Amino acid sequence: MKKQICKISFLAIFLGIFCFTNEVFAHNKLIFIHHSTGGYWFANASSTGGGLAKALDDVGIYARDINYQQYNNDFNPPQNPTISNNTDIGHWWLWFADTTMQANGITKRDNVMDGEKGVYKTTNKTNAHGTYTTNMTDPGGENNIIMIKSCYPSANIYSDNSTTFGQMRGQGASYTVGGQNVNTVSNVKALYNSLLEYFKTRTDKMFIISFTPPLLASSTTAERAANTRLVANWLVNEWLQSANWVNKNVYIFDQFNVLTHENNRHTYENGQVIHYTDPASGNYLVYPRSASDNHPSGAGHQKATANFVPLLQHWIATYEAFAAGTTDTTPPANPTGLSVN
Repeated sequence: MKKQICKISFLAIFLGIFCFTNEVFAHNKLIFIHHSTGGYWFANASSTGGGLAKALDDVGIYARDINYQQYNNDFNPPQNPTISNNTDIGHWWLWFADTTMQANGITKRDNVMDGEKGVYKTTNKTNAHGTYTTNMTDPGGENNIIMIKSCYPSANIYSDNSTTFGQMRGQGASYTVGGQNVNTVSNVKALYNSLLEYFKTRTDKMFIISFTPPLLASSTTAERAANTRLVANWLVNEWLQSANWVNKNVYIFDQFNVLTHENNRHTYENGQVIHYTDPASGNYLVYPRSASDNHPSGAGHQKATANFVPLLQHWIATYEAFAAGTTDTTPPANPTGLSVN
């Protein structure tokens, strides 16, 4: 039985009245790992908030999050109490690929992901960057949708230099070796390839990478911004395709694209995935909170929500078909009535 839930909220100021279809998703639990930009995106719709957590709740997806350590109340994986302070692109290696044996005889990755109060088991909720209101009760079981997002500093992607992936893994976006930044195109691609090796082993989970939001022109260079666009397009159009891992358990949301032009989109509409970049689009943030603040505004976050939710519904249907070994990837009928322009 399908149930349409129609809402009128602050989001309507930007997107109009919208309806979500709430159907088969009540058994799904999403945990979102992020820092400040993700916190504002998750927060209730406002001049700074994107309303994402509430929008997920409205379609029956139980949503919780992991933020900086000081804001967490339940996320505390064994041996790694401060891991959540690290969410730049290079840091994801520590979460998903670091197999260093720790003092308890378990690898770092498995402590972080599978440990008590780790990623799969936590019920953590933070309100550090704006309160988010949800109505669903915990359906039980582990988190089965793992969503990660690096904050805007990671949008400074440098052209290749003499640094290596080995020097980049586990490091922040500003880390340098011999005066050269390690956050390069080739190193970033190698990082995502290392994550995919782990994702392939956990087909009981669904992994979503929300690619980094863009920077203001004053906070980067044309070359680095163009490199970030190149990586975003590679993730969407080439990464999983070249690994023969499309429509399985790994998905990409191009938040960089959505926030660099008012007409840019990454969504699901009329039975197809839409990844559109306006020919006039630049590579800089066009929804800033202020002229000097790289955090997206509420309008930008709400546009991202409107694009993302129907896409996620489609991905869940696709993943469930993959997990069941079927070819039926049909999402709920008319999964959303949001305008995503």
